[in-house]
Formats: sequence, C-alpha cells, structure tokens
Amino acid sequence: MSGRFSKAKRIAGGSALILATTSALCALTIRDAIVPSAVIFFGVPWLLRIGLLGIAWLLLRPISRKLLLGIAVLFVGSLFEGSRSFQWNSPPPASAGAFKVTLWNSGRNLWKMPREWPVLVEPETKLVVIIEAGPFPEDSWQRFTAMHPDLSWEKLEGGIVVGVRGRLIDTTAFGDAGRFRCHRVRVQIDGTDYSVLAIDIPSQPWLLREPYLDRIRKVAPNERSLILGDFNTPPTARGFDSWKDHFTLANDSGRKGFQETWLYGLPVLTLDQLWISRDLRNFSTTKTPTLRSDHVRMTFEVGAR
Repeated sequence: MSGRFSKAKRIAGGSALILATTSALCALTIRDAIVPSAVIFFGVPWLLRIGLLGIAWLLLRPISRKLLLGIAVLFVGSLFEGSRSFQWNSPPPASAGAFKVTLWNSGRNLWKMPREWPVLVEPETKLVVIIEAGPFPEDSWQRFTAMHPDLSWEKLEGGIVVGVRGRLIDTTAFGDAGRFRCHRVRVQIDGTDYSVLAIDIPSQPWLLREPYLDRIRKVAPNERSLILGDFNTPPTARGFDSWKDHFTLANDSGRKGFQETWLYGLPVLTLDQLWISRDLRNFSTTKTPTLRSDHVRMTFEVGAR
C-alpha cells in the first residue's frame, strides 16, 4: 500500500513540475501562438506556477540536486515575474481636463446589485463601461439611470452598458453572433470627441485571442481612443504585440499593488484592461475588489499628454 502511495506521489509531483516547466517555457517563447500553448499560457500564470512548484517540491522529496536546482530556478523566475506585476508608486498629479474612467465586469448581476450602483460614478467620473451587466429589466434600468441622471446611458448588445458624462454620439457593433463583443462608441467629453471601444472576448482558453485582437485593432482609431473591457487574456498575449506602437496599457501606470484584476483581487490574471492611444496618458489606476463579482472594479484617471 505504501509503495502505491509513494508511486502516486511521484507521479503527481512529476506532473506538477512538468506543467510548471511547460508554462514557463510557453511564457518565454511562443506564448499563445497555438491552442495547446494558449491553454497553458492562460491557465497557468506565475502565481499558480509557484503553487505547482511547491507541490512538486513536497511530493518529490527526497529530491535530486538537479531537480532541486530546476525547481529553484523556476521559482525565482516566477517570483521575478510577480515582482514586475507589483508597484507601489504615487501617481503623478493629473493634468487639467483629466477624467476618471470606471471599468467593471459585474458578472451578469449588476441589475440585481443596487448597492453597487452609487460607487460606479464619482464626481470626476466621465466614462463608465460595464461588462456582463446582465439582462437589466426595464424597471431596474430606469432606477439605475435615475440614480445618475447627469450621465447618458446606453445598453449595448451582449450585456455591455456604457455611460458618459457628456454626449453619447453614436454606437457601432463589430462583434459577431457568438460571445465576442466589440462596440465602438463615439462620445464627447468636455467638448472633445473620443472613440471608446467596449470589449468582451470569449473566455474559453482554447480559443486563440489573436484573431479577436486583430479585429479590434482594425476598427480602433489611433487618436483619442480608449479600448477597454474584459479581454480574457493577459496583456502579454501575442495579439497585443501589434498594438504597442499606437496604444499604451493604462494598467501599467499609477497603480498600487498587483496588476492582475482576477480572481476576487488575487493576482491571478490581468483580464480587465484599458488601452489608450498615444496622445492620452493614464495618471492613476485603482482596483476595488468585491465579492459581488470575481473581477475587481477598475478606476483610471485619463488625460491628454
């Protein structure tokens, strides 16, 4: 019996080590280029890799020096990846005309959460994008919009809600009949026109993200643009490589804590993102975890460069 248990431990420990090693190699090389690597790239971020290495170390003891060295190298590399995610910088003073942007995936239940409605809009909030807001029956929608009457609100296909303190000019849908949502919303804030792309990409890890990201990029103007939503993939995905000449990841600047936005405030994956055109700048990033949704609520302060 003890022999079978020992063998099972070695198999489980070896499997954990192989998966941790494969995830590190995927992150450093092909990332999500093909379906198998995409599943591992998406499913085993640095925090889970550290957990797998801990399991491998516990189950494979006594362990050879070569295996111990490999585990140590992977562990330090994963810690380094996590340290790059962490910042505790004081944000620079915002420029005149800067405004706050709220982004939140509410998990299809916003219409059931009236206690959350007031916190979505602060005095400086000029743009609100809610992903997976839910069906919002008409009576709930009327109560929700009446709570913030100084914003213009629009329910978009796919459960996306957009609010703007200013003028909502028009909306255009570029998604498809599946779960991919891409709405380009032209808004006017403080007399300046912006293009807002509200995004919700399918969450299945075996669906390659690059085709979706290419479609978004093709309809995003290079100036006065904000692309935000639930991308369901980290910003290190291959599809974002072509974005970086024209757009900046707002999550990278002005934050205190880890960059990741999922799960319930734990630093697992950066799924909720704001990308802004190069003529704009993000001054601060604030995360607000809540048990109402597995995604944290994001608040950005955006202004002109």
